[in-house]
Order: sequence, then structure tokens, then C-alpha cells
Amino acid sequence: MVDGAYAGFVLINSHSYVLTSGQARSVAEFFVMRKYRRGGVGREAARLVFDRFPGEWEVRQHGDNLPSQAFWERVIGEYTEGRYRKLAVETESWEGQGIIFNNSRGNLSPDVSV
Repeated sequence: MVDGAYAGFVLINSHSYVLTSGQARSVAEFFVMRKYRRGGVGREAARLVFDRFPGEWEVRQHGDNLPSQAFWERVIGEYTEGRYRKLAVETESWEGQGIIFNNSRGNLSPDVSV
């Protein structure tokens, strides 16, 4: 919320195309209303969600959504201080980029079970 108004939403789940631990979380949906974009609202929302749910994360972006790819690389890069892995994700039903990282126990690491 921004000044008492809803600014967007984040949905997370445990559906992963890459991580195999069975414990990973994934950003299923992420939306910030246009009037709140470019003001740090999305970055702060992502940080709050990551902090609330430590562990392995897989954040995917569709291959043709370049703004989303740039946003997540920047946000996750800042959040992890560059300790993440970026990879191509291709399945029968999905194609794009994935960013994976582990923030468990406050110990950021690019090491995840793939």
C-alpha cells in the first residue's frame, strides 16, 4: 500500500521449472499499478516478499518481456549483491529467463539445487 491505497499485488507459489529441492518459491504474478511504477514500489514489494520467505527462489520472466527481465535482474541483483544465477528456461509450455538465488538464514548465495 502507498499512502493507504493499494499499489499492486504479488502472488507466490512453489511451482518451479528449474529448482528441484521441492522447497523453492516462485513469483507467480507481480503487478504494480502504472501510477506507482518507477518510484521504488515494485523494488520494495519484492524485497519485503523475499525477506518474509527466506530460502530458494526462482523468478521467471517471459522471453519477450524485456522490461520485466531488466526489472528483475536489477532488483534481484541489488537484493543479493550480485549473488544469483540467470539461465534460460525452456519447456513445452514455457520459454523465457529464470533467475535463481538462495537467501536462507540471511546468507545470500547463488547455490541452489538444480
